[in-house]
Amino acid sequence: MRLIRTIAGLCAALVVCAAVVAFTGSGARAAMRRPMLAYDPSTQSHPGACSQTTLNVAQAVSDLNANGVLGKYAAIIGVHATGAALTNDMRKTLTVMQVAQTTVTANHGCTTSGVIFPVGPRTLTKGETVGVALPASLRAKLCGGAGSGCEPKLITVHTVFPTNCWNLDQGNIKFLVYVHKPKPKPKPKPKPKPKPVHTKPQVAVAKPSAEVSTACGTGTAGISTVTLRNGAGASAKATFVVNGKTYGPVAAGHSITVKVALKSGGSVPIRVTSSGEMLVNQLVPADPCPAPVPSATAALSCSAGGVVVTLSNAASATADATFVVNGKSYGPLAPGASKSVTIAVAVGATGQLTVTSGGQTLLSGTAYSNSCASAPSALADVYCTTYGGPHGQGGFGPGGGNLSVQLLNGVGASLPASFTVTATGNTTTGYGPTAVGPLAAGAAQTVLLPVDGTGNSITVTVSSGGSSLLNQTFAGCPTRPAG
Repeated sequence: MRLIRTIAGLCAALVVCAAVVAFTGSGARAAMRRPMLAYDPSTQSHPGACSQTTLNVAQAVSDLNANGVLGKYAAIIGVHATGAALTNDMRKTLTVMQVAQTTVTANHGCTTSGVIFPVGPRTLTKGETVGVALPASLRAKLCGGAGSGCEPKLITVHTVFPTNCWNLDQGNIKFLVYVHKPKPKPKPKPKPKPKPVHTKPQVAVAKPSAEVSTACGTGTAGISTVTLRNGAGASAKATFVVNGKTYGPVAAGHSITVKVALKSGGSVPIRVTSSGEMLVNQLVPADPCPAPVPSATAALSCSAGGVVVTLSNAASATADATFVVNGKSYGPLAPGASKSVTIAVAVGATGQLTVTSGGQTLLSGTAYSNSCASAPSALADVYCTTYGGPHGQGGFGPGGGNLSVQLLNGVGASLPASFTVTATGNTTTGYGPTAVGPLAAGAAQTVLLPVDGTGNSITVTVSSGGSSLLNQTFAGCPTRPAG
């Protein structure tokens, strides 16, 4: 009987241990009917169980791997590997630190098959040692402690595990670390002042000049404006000849303008001379005023969740403009007016964009990829309430269990993620579709749903941002046989 109670203490109701003991005969059946003892961490100090006391990172990785939860925890903190590469990467990523502020967290247990399930709240006290995954950029700057060349830095981590229980704790957990102070940038050496160079002031040549500029009329051929200017230091008035016609005289420092009408069907020569010197000799092409057209621009916006299209009607337009964006009509917009339209594109997806107005194509087949954030993910499993051993290892449920659905937002996400969860089939009450979140970057949330004892299957689907993350069917929980 003492042996039975000890094993019951090792294999707690919420944490499935690696060891399984099978009993036969009437004595075993009588033992199976006894209620299990409460979870006692002091009895589970061995590899593969859920309690250990160590400050050694390699031992921590070994125990997490024995529990089967190492791969799940690695995915949460952004480490993607398997086998020996997984344990090697985790040894490089994890470190043991002390909690800076007492914090109430959500405690998650683990099974030998790597399933993570909720246990309840856990208080991490100030000074308690926990395993923490630190970014490589921060690990490279760590100091041994307060002292010369080091400075304190308060950081917040969302997922940790205490060194005396290899369950995952999630919340906003703060730590005080010491990092190397950045080396001060060397002050640039002052450049020597250049020696003054004495030069003779240059006297501007007081010569006549001419400039040609062109502007269009409204619906007609344009007009070229010829500016005739006499230099400010000129000693005499200047006379100009434009296309054979004389203009002036123009006093020193003054100017006059001459208009030359353009032709809509061909170029117009403009020749300007003064005192026999050629100032301008060029052909000006016909410049009929083009009809104003509407315009459209587009850009990916992480905050808007897709592509923001800006539709604009020209300020000089004489009529309203209507736009068609991916087959949907917008407008009309008055001259000078604009409107923004958002085309939703899921994270990791690519969307096409076509914009037309009045028979004119403004944007055609342009592709936009939404790479704003790391993709969210979801994990699920059925955890049956056991009697005499875990379900699948000789045990039978006393009447059901739980469907555990864990929702994760990527560690590198730049936006919060919302999820839609639906469960059908065996669940005692049915669930969803129900919105969960939004979850911040690196955050996780577990949805726990009841499962009845009919043994029927359960189907769970999870989506986020229009993308399907999970569509899986699980076996139900059998009832305990009579006798």
